[in-house]
Amino acid sequence: MTPTAALRRCGILAAGLVAAGLATGRVDLVALAAPFMIALAAAAGARLGDGQRPIDLRVTAAEIGEHDAIDALVSVTADADLDAVEVRLDTEGAAAPSSTTVTAIAAGRPRILRTRLLPGSWGRWQVGPVSVRGYGHFAFTRDAEEGIAGPISVRVAPDVEPFHATEAVPRALAYAGMHRTRTIGPGVEFAAVREFTTGDRPRRINWRTTVRTSRVHVNTTTTERGAEVLILIDSQHDAGRPGATILDVTVHAAASIADHYLGLGDRLGLVEYGGHNRTLPAGAGPRQIALVHDWLLDVSPPTGVGTSRSVEWLANKPVERALVVALTPLLDEEAAVRLAVLRRRGASVAAVDTLPDDALPATTDLVDAIACRLWLLEREMLAGRLGDIGVPVIRWAGAGSLDTVLVDLARMARGPRQAVR
Repeated sequence: MTPTAALRRCGILAAGLVAAGLATGRVDLVALAAPFMIALAAAAGARLGDGQRPIDLRVTAAEIGEHDAIDALVSVTADADLDAVEVRLDTEGAAAPSSTTVTAIAAGRPRILRTRLLPGSWGRWQVGPVSVRGYGHFAFTRDAEEGIAGPISVRVAPDVEPFHATEAVPRALAYAGMHRTRTIGPGVEFAAVREFTTGDRPRRINWRTTVRTSRVHVNTTTTERGAEVLILIDSQHDAGRPGATILDVTVHAAASIADHYLGLGDRLGLVEYGGHNRTLPAGAGPRQIALVHDWLLDVSPPTGVGTSRSVEWLANKPVERALVVALTPLLDEEAAVRLAVLRRRGASVAAVDTLPDDALPATTDLVDAIACRLWLLEREMLAGRLGDIGVPVIRWAGAGSLDTVLVDLARMARGPRQAVR
């Protein structure tokens, strides 16, 4: 334990009062110094212990949602009675502002301090470290060094918005799944009636048509198959108010689309480009859902000055047979070039506009308003050119956002392939 400024102030005040009383012969000044001298004597005679403060930092959950709350539990044990223990929990840039708590601790009795934390947004957050410093009687002495524990990593998963796509995907790959196709085969969706041929099952006979035509006819059905979905995330730029930035909209949309298609048994993969070039290989099942949610926590804008060569990197991705959903704010020409490269390779690409309405800068005068309007017109023209080459651009609007474009993509996938220039 080391002396504090309070000890020095108390000693100076007591000594000054005693000296003044002796010099002036006033007993009342010496009497005023008596409480301070008694406090100094009590603090000097108190057992301060060896300064060891066992500290334990825990959180009630290692993974939470954006609107969930967790408690940080700090357990402190002292080997001597302490009038005050300062506990500072550092959560800078994490779930809540840093907090400081001062409390008293009895010897040998652990004291548990609970702090409620609310996450600011999705991502990986650090709770802690927590630092503890003990103070003796009247705060005249304190620990020479702070005790430190932590930090603890907490994953804040993005909220999943309601989403569904009722239209069939452009291309079905697997032999079993939940998507309706126009391929004749085993299934439950009625397709047409035709004459019986060798190999047809008797239970498929359409008796009404058979009796009317005197020839055996059977019902045909369309197959239901699985598909492969690839979600592209453009993380080159980020703007907007906290909680509703470009990347917030992008991550929420990606999580919703992934949960929908993985819930149908499809294969789904993720690609982040523009900011960081990384890939989550396509997979299916509950394990892939967990991998997707964990992978999305690391989506972030670029930290360096230069931009990555994502156009060449995307050109080598196998996307010909997948439904490609590109989540991009379309802020520059390069964003459109990336999608055009994928379309040129024969991929079925749907672009989802993730630019929030309030991400645009506020206009202060007429010149700024005209410049903003011109930029918006250029952006509309860019989206129009993408639509001309078979890449429809839609706004993210939650449930059913892709239904308007899946019909067009399915029709283009069935038609002859045209060269994209």
